[in-house]
Amino acid sequence: MKETIGYKASKELEEMLYKDSGIYKYKQIEKAAAITLKSAHQEIEILWNQDVKYRPGFAIDGGYAKIPVFFSKVNGILDNRFNYWKHIKCLITKNSILVKKFHIIKLSFFRRLRFKFINVFNNDNLDVGKLTKSKLYKYGTLQKSIQNHLIEKVKFIIDNRIFRGTFVNGTENKIISVFLNLPANILHLIHNFDFAGKNPKIIYINVTNEMMPIEDAITLVLLHYIGFDVIIFTPSGVNCIDQYLNVDLINEYQIGNYEENVKIPNLYLNKIFFIIGGKIWDWIFQKLLSM
Repeated sequence: MKETIGYKASKELEEMLYKDSGIYKYKQIEKAAAITLKSAHQEIEILWNQDVKYRPGFAIDGGYAKIPVFFSKVNGILDNRFNYWKHIKCLITKNSILVKKFHIIKLSFFRRLRFKFINVFNNDNLDVGKLTKSKLYKYGTLQKSIQNHLIEKVKFIIDNRIFRGTFVNGTENKIISVFLNLPANILHLIHNFDFAGKNPKIIYINVTNEMMPIEDAITLVLLHYIGFDVIIFTPSGVNCIDQYLNVDLINEYQIGNYEENVKIPNLYLNKIFFIIGGKIWDWIFQKLLSM
């Protein structure tokens, strides 16, 4: 293959700009490992929308980007409801997903049954060859580096028994079921994820007093290892995910009293309307207190 003068010049320029300079072109880094960022609760909003390369702990080691990410659970609710919902609204960005109800992934009974008997394991470990050759594997059109990244993370979760019941009561099949059925909005964020730029995020609100379904827990943990910021809001303080895990992954914060069945406002309202609405409700609340 013959190289043009312009091609050679552009390659030389890239070598000067990007090699060991701390400057990264889009999608330059193809391998990444998430590291959980421990911080004060107040720092989450400050660091939330920063490029990961500017967060404490970011580094390139052995060809891998060490990505500092949040995996946090916020228990309780502030006395000032408006400020509570305003904080959550500030976390919603163009590369975030807001989940307000159980079941991030919706599978029919027959599709669940199909995954119950999937054979992609060998000696109690995930067999990557069997996985990619399975008729249920749908990621073959993604770039090879993205496929490798996804498979590496699901293999790590299974082989390291991150979830209780793996190779004991069939949890490994549920993990594969989640992995092979990631919805389009999540895949879109993964496909556009630059390992040095702004990472994707998922905001999960559980206003009940119940554990989340295990499939939701698997989804959140998988996305954490892929490099998402994950934050769970539980006004009731319910312990809704830890019971599924064999490892300590999540930073917890207690911010107020516990309340169940809190009504979630429309967090997609234009900011000005959201603020006006919040001030009206604050005024009504103060009037009720003074009666």
